[in-house]
Amino acid sequence: MTPDPTLAALRAAAARTLDPQRSVQAALNAMGFVQADPIRAPARAQDLTLMARVPAYRAGDLERLYPTLDAEEDMLPNYGFMPRSVQALLHPREVPPTRLEAAH
Repeated sequence: MTPDPTLAALRAAAARTLDPQRSVQAALNAMGFVQADPIRAPARAQDLTLMARVPAYRAGDLERLYPTLDAEEDMLPNYGFMPRSVQALLHPREVPPTRLEAAH
């Protein structure tokens, strides 16, 4: 059975995830994943998430900045945006077998 987290541990986790970031890229890097949702009521999930973390963020900034960001769209398991370093963990490149592995 997992012990209940302490109030201090919960506050520390909230501070890590809600810590203001300098830019959209910095927020993506800090969070590792931002879930995307096309429903706009009251706003899209990615905009609500980033508005709480990036000063002066405006709805649609993620999509507007996307071509310049070091980010990809993928599933984790929900659809969203993530730094390329995170996506690389989801889709490791194929490594050719060694000579020994190929022989067996």
